[in-house]
Order: sequence, then structure tokens, then C-alpha cells
Amino acid sequence: MSCTTAPELFRQAGAAVEVVYGELSAVFPRNPEPQEDPLHELGEAARSADMGIAYDGDGDRMVLVD
Repeated sequence: MSCTTAPELFRQAGAAVEVVYGELSAVFPRNPEPQEDPLHELGEAARSADMGIAYDGDGDRMVLVD
């Protein structure tokens, strides 16, 4: 659920938000923990932003990318 709730909370707080991999899915095709390969695309997007935030599959952990 973090892919739907977190962006909205950041928008309501006044942040500009760009979502990468924001599709809600109940299927975990891989380990639900943040992995390095998908973080590469987030890292590329974060080059033009202040930071990137990646959440794990159930939203209880995150990784910050700058």
C-alpha cells in the first residue's frame, strides 16, 4: 500500500512527487525487500530530485537514494 499512500502524503505535505514502479500488486515475483537492480532506475530519477525513496513490499522499511 505504500505505493499509493506515501506519494499522496508527500503531495499533501507540499512535495513534488514522481513515482517509479507505482503499481499496486499482491504478487511478489521476487524478494519483497528493496533490491539493488530496481533501485538503479530510482537512482537515475533521483539525479534530478532531492532524493528517492524506495519501500519494501509491505511498506515497513525504506531505502533513501540521493
